Amino acid sequence: SPPRFVELAMRVILRASVILLLLSAAVVLWSTPEPAWAESVATFDGGDQHTCVLTTAGGVQCWGDNSYGQLGDGTTTERTNPVDVVALTGGVTAIAAGGEHTCALTMSGGVQCWGRNQWGQLGDGTGGTQDAFRAMPAAVVGLGSEVVALSAGQYQTCALTILGAVTCWGKNENGQLGDGQSCGSVVCTTPTDVAGLTGGVAAVVSGGHHTCALTTTGGAKCWGWNNTGEVGDGTTTQRNSPVDVTGLTSGVAAIAVGGRHTCALTTAGDVKCWGFNLFGELGDGSTIDRTVPVDVVGLTGTPVALDAGFFHTCAQTATGGVQCWGQNTFGQLGDGQACGSLCAAPVNVSGLSGGVSAVTTGFHHNCALTTAGVFRCWGLNFEGQIGDGTSDNIRTTPVDVVWLGPKPTPAPTATATPIPVGGIAELPDVARAPLQAGDSSGPGAALLAGVAAGVLASAVLIGGAAWYVRRRLS
Repeated sequence: SPPRFVELAMRVILRASVILLLLSAAVVLWSTPEPAWAESVATFDGGDQHTCVLTTAGGVQCWGDNSYGQLGDGTTTERTNPVDVVALTGGVTAIAAGGEHTCALTMSGGVQCWGRNQWGQLGDGTGGTQDAFRAMPAAVVGLGSEVVALSAGQYQTCALTILGAVTCWGKNENGQLGDGQSCGSVVCTTPTDVAGLTGGVAAVVSGGHHTCALTTTGGAKCWGWNNTGEVGDGTTTQRNSPVDVTGLTSGVAAIAVGGRHTCALTTAGDVKCWGFNLFGELGDGSTIDRTVPVDVVGLTGTPVALDAGFFHTCAQTATGGVQCWGQNTFGQLGDGQACGSLCAAPVNVSGLSGGVSAVTTGFHHNCALTTAGVFRCWGLNFEGQIGDGTSDNIRTTPVDVVWLGPKPTPAPTATATPIPVGGIAELPDVARAPLQAGDSSGPGAALLAGVAAGVLASAVLIGGAAWYVRRRLS
């Protein structure tokens, strides 16, 4: 046997080797980014080539294309992972991502926007020139505590007030601001009222070059660009102020507005679409443009939420599945491109047949939050908008968003507490509505019915105040 000192030396070396191996493993684990955690995400939205989330702490984080400062981090540097928006690490209740700009609604009811401002879409009274942008949030002028919801389109932004009125700003070349062109036919750098919508609106949704509203009586109204029938009034005439969508003056639960098409979820659980259909985004099994609503064919399960990208559409089902249809060139349908470059009828998103709590579409990408605590995105990723740490590629099936920070500490469990009758329900990208008597909320509360035409709702705690949050519908 070896001498005693040799044996001791060998033991020391062996122990040191084990310690080094453990330290090496710890370094690898520590330096490997973790997937986004559901505890951090309250709601989210996708723009042209960027994505943003609102955290449960009331902060905003964004990633993807940042050519015009649309990530709000004070730079124009592309980000392939989430980064904080400057000065908005708390106190935000809703977000809206547009073409190359982003906006946030604060707890005080004020609105701040950042990013491209060529068409005055930031609403701060500046812009209107090709190279105009802001890399940090700026306040929208003329809006106070009355705003309760936001929606951002390609070059326009709209706000819903507590009185059910709609005001918009930005590009107006195609009538997408709905003001009858009272502020001009090119740009409006500050908010202008939408004609005829001084009340009675439950939600406003902006798209490529047109905008739509859902009324409190369940009707759908649209205005703006209409070359392919996206306004839905049976014509291809540009509408500078709101008109009724044919056959949908009642019975509508939600509206989704895409690049040049529009879809509606009815209270009967049907989905109808109209407008541009070159890529099958209407889901009626054809590629024929429609100037009035047609039924989406082949949906399996009961749809409970809709969202529309530029040339595609997605629906979330009651069982937590996701189905999409339309353009698939960039993998935006999430089926691994099994159906090719377009699908004129719904297909299942791979790996998301259930367990999804919310879904959103960007222009050519989508994201979903699962009940298992994972945030996933798929589709075009040329600018890092998928958030998995890569860019210059496409993701044809969902991948995990990579969160660079540590896993957040879960909020303490709290007993559900009643919200006073007349309190405001937080409805991201849709609208807020008065709560009904007896409604209550608290962190982790189960989905409840009873807000805004019986649409399901869930409750979260934002900034220390209890908000009743309806599922995202557009």
